[in-house]
Amino acid sequence: MKYRLLCIYLIVLSTSTITQTSSVLKQDAETRNFANVVPGVSIDIPKDHLPHPDFRIEWWYFTANVWDKNGKHYGLQFTLFRQALAPAKRIEKENYRRDFPWRSRQSWMAHSAINSSDGHFYEERFARGGIGQAGVIFNQKQHFEAWIDDWQWQGKNHNPVNSSLSFSVKDHFITLTLNGDDKWIKHGDNGFSQKSTTEASYYYSHPEITVAGAIQMPNGERVNINGQGWLDREWSSQFLTQQQKGWDWLSIQLNNGARLMLFQLRDSENKTDFQSGTWINKLGDKIVLTQKDIALTPTNYSSINTRNVPTEWKLDIKKINKNLLVKAYYENSWLDTLYPYWEGPIKVINRKTEKDVGVGFMEMTGY
Repeated sequence: MKYRLLCIYLIVLSTSTITQTSSVLKQDAETRNFANVVPGVSIDIPKDHLPHPDFRIEWWYFTANVWDKNGKHYGLQFTLFRQALAPAKRIEKENYRRDFPWRSRQSWMAHSAINSSDGHFYEERFARGGIGQAGVIFNQKQHFEAWIDDWQWQGKNHNPVNSSLSFSVKDHFITLTLNGDDKWIKHGDNGFSQKSTTEASYYYSHPEITVAGAIQMPNGERVNINGQGWLDREWSSQFLTQQQKGWDWLSIQLNNGARLMLFQLRDSENKTDFQSGTWINKLGDKIVLTQKDIALTPTNYSSINTRNVPTEWKLDIKKINKNLLVKAYYENSWLDTLYPYWEGPIKVINRKTEKDVGVGFMEMTGY
């Protein structure tokens, strides 16, 4: 759910910033020149792990909760974004990385972050498409590869879940090994994920990734870590209505093996405009959740950078008989990037038993 973040790097990479920044989020004449999200289109895996240059925006979004041998917790984030600055021509679609490189209409952005009791650190990078500085491909062996500069994501096959991922966050250097099966969850109607009655994206996730690796600390200490991760893939050309201001997104991994993705979009008065979610039980069966199933209520706010941000939520889902409390591990998980937002790991608590029942990640924009 990185919708509005994807427009911000047009400030750096575009000469028509005002026009393009506003139109990235809303339906307009320029949007109609890009491919549109429509129902009935099947998600094609592994092909859809690759970029979709006909669409205006997309992202590869990885988060993880990990622990060291002493039980110390860390939250990790790595996100790669692609933005089309203008509708792609056929020759550019087919050769945007290799042929006529400076004619590329594609640009890239990446965010990395690490949270722990030591603090919250993050980085932001930008790259022009077409010159090899950033991209996502299947290499000659048909293995997944994604990169921006020296941040590298290298698959053992076509599946990004079976891979190595290395990136830096300030003076922290993170190397991870990811492992998982090839079972992906397609949100909404077989991957057609509505954001309102008129706007949508294509959206699928892998909620069950085993993570192992190490963090090299600024003092040179190497800390071995293990945990679990979540990967989102999403693309669109239009999704927000004129009335929508921001969103709240949750990914939850329960200790019993069940998984939950949930988001809500808010209007200009910060009231809920649209909600949707996906519940995956411990057997892997999927249940689509709609607005009538979801009650998400903030119960505590934190003052961060002069903003009041809800860092604790009451979550009730009658359809699956869940009454949860979602609480930030670290309240100050604010990324003061060009477009600032809150992103960080969460604890999940059963409100009836008051016991920890899982972990996850939360993202909030528009506050």
